[in-house]
Amino acid sequence: MATPIAVSPAQVAFLLWSAVFFGAAVAKAASSSLGLTAGASLALAMFLPLLIDGAVVIGIPRLRQAARDLLRRPIPRAAYAEVALIACIAMLAQPARFAGFALMAWMQGGDPNVTALGDRSALAITESSGTVALIHFALACFAAPLVEEVMYRGFLFPLWARRRSLVTAIVFTALVFGAGHTNYVHAFSIGVLLASLYVRTGSLRAAIFVHFVGNFTSLLSVLGRFAKPADNHGISSWSAQITALVAFAALTFAYLIFATRSPTRLQSTQPASP
Repeated sequence: MATPIAVSPAQVAFLLWSAVFFGAAVAKAASSSLGLTAGASLALAMFLPLLIDGAVVIGIPRLRQAARDLLRRPIPRAAYAEVALIACIAMLAQPARFAGFALMAWMQGGDPNVTALGDRSALAITESSGTVALIHFALACFAAPLVEEVMYRGFLFPLWARRRSLVTAIVFTALVFGAGHTNYVHAFSIGVLLASLYVRTGSLRAAIFVHFVGNFTSLLSVLGRFAKPADNHGISSWSAQITALVAFAALTFAYLIFATRSPTRLQSTQPASP
């Protein structure tokens, strides 16, 4: 029997960041040399890190088995309502994110800056239909939740949880997760929510489901009008989105505290080390 190889959180974080930076560099080079559209370039930048991370897991037997063990764990029936609640909180992330853009613009230049805000959709999709849009949908709603949850919450989080407090482990994992996304504040907040849910349920399936819901609503901009005001006349037009921002921040922080103080199924969140 082979001796397990000790892996540190920093090593896992380095792998994840390297994959993201490699994907971004290749996408930028391909965009310049091949004349890719913004949507196609972004799809490539999303696809390559997922491909690298997935290949690492599939190619190393110990990681492959650990991933299988993680994905086999069902969502406890007693946690169904809690998972549904956290999914609803995740749906607030998109309008909250746009509210952040509006507030930053307002602080920098008042209402004229707010009304001048362009379309800053969550994944910057420029194509409304066609192959690229379908690729974005598949990557964001299926590939990313599966691969990222295995890597970040499944492998990285437990490594830190063994060395640090639960709060520190959740925050550190979310920081690494956020740094791998262009919308880092938004991704960090979602990372805190997902890791807290994992602590509470011990099921990666719960985190994958909520991740899917968050990405799905980001792609659809929560059916359009809920993400941004239909008529943007300045910061006063963003009251609903600012309310969503306050609610999302408060609920995410409250859930973090609740999860770390009441990790009722914490014993289930300690998988075999990658």
